[in-house]
Amino acid sequence: QICMYDRKIHEENPVVHFKADQIDGTRLITQFYAFLWFEDWRHDLWSKRFVRDNLRYNNEIMCLSARIISALRNHARQRSPGNVNGIYDAVHIRRGDFQQQFPMTMMDASEILAGLKEHIAPGSTLFICTNERDISFFGPIQEVYDVSFLGDFGKMLSDINPNYFPLVEQIVASRGRLFFGTMFSTFSAYITRLRGYYSVLEKHDGHMNGGLRN
Repeated sequence: QICMYDRKIHEENPVVHFKADQIDGTRLITQFYAFLWFEDWRHDLWSKRFVRDNLRYNNEIMCLSARIISALRNHARQRSPGNVNGIYDAVHIRRGDFQQQFPMTMMDASEILAGLKEHIAPGSTLFICTNERDISFFGPIQEVYDVSFLGDFGKMLSDINPNYFPLVEQIVASRGRLFFGTMFSTFSAYITRLRGYYSVLEKHDGHMNGGLRN
């Protein structure tokens, strides 16, 4: 059912609440642009640009992310002197309760590795963001790639709210050369959107035609 946001709603309601009700299955677990429709395409572009240019994580998150990205790139350069730009790739592997909701996303580490090997050379530095607590799950991937997790930068994380950790992971993953996400995950979707923002700002290959390497 379409809810029309018109002058009446705007003037009579200081807050418009989008209901989430697990009983009737009403849930808005998706990006904002997936459920808002504008009659005027110019308003649509304005709203998306407003979000792009004005809504971001706070300075504490952004600055910590920048330090970790720098450390990760330095690590990549030290491992491979020919990697002068400290290039790394990134993957988001969503596990646990998510796979109960979307069982089609369930993959073991060997399956994930097979997909990675089609696009990333063995020995490359790979940043993994994940909610999987059993790191041994990633054993097959670690045998092929130089894997880093957010927890590997523990000293940098000591003074930050742990609730920020996943947000830091998103920023770090967004700056990778290649990014592999988890289907249906809004966490992965936001990383992909960030990569789009950065690609336009920095004029990456493919930014004009949607040809980014995600």
